[in-house]
Amino acid sequence: MKAFHYSMQRLLDAKLAIEDARRGRVACAIRDLEREKQRLVELVAEAERVAHAGWLADESSTHALEIRSRYVNHMRQLATKCAHNVVYCEQALTQTRSELAQATQERESLDKLREREEQVWRLEVKRSEQKEMDETALRQHARRRRAEGTSGQHLAA
Repeated sequence: MKAFHYSMQRLLDAKLAIEDARRGRVACAIRDLEREKQRLVELVAEAERVAHAGWLADESSTHALEIRSRYVNHMRQLATKCAHNVVYCEQALTQTRSELAQATQERESLDKLREREEQVWRLEVKRSEQKEMDETALRQHARRRRAEGTSGQHLAA
């Protein structure tokens, strides 16, 4: 009997490709989130370093203090924007994970259908083989009976 062929193999292959693509999107979303978190840590650290350095420095110029203060405020604003980006990246990651879960569920349902179809095919193959074995056994039995009948006629004559 010919090899098993799944009737919806093309659809299953497409679902696998979609799942792989979504897995890649999840990986990108994780990288983006980690990059933004690292940037946030660096911005906060830089703002704190400059803010504390101002207290330690012996600056007599109000202009220098004003520049330092503006720089610290600017760094804190960048850190706030970066914190918003972190939240956005977390939401995007949640969304892509949800899409991946849906794609995985769709692919798994097709896998289950494939398994059922293959199980039916295997049962049909087994029945076909059993039928062939039964027919072969019947033919052999009939030959033996004919051979016994023929040899019995020679003995009677």
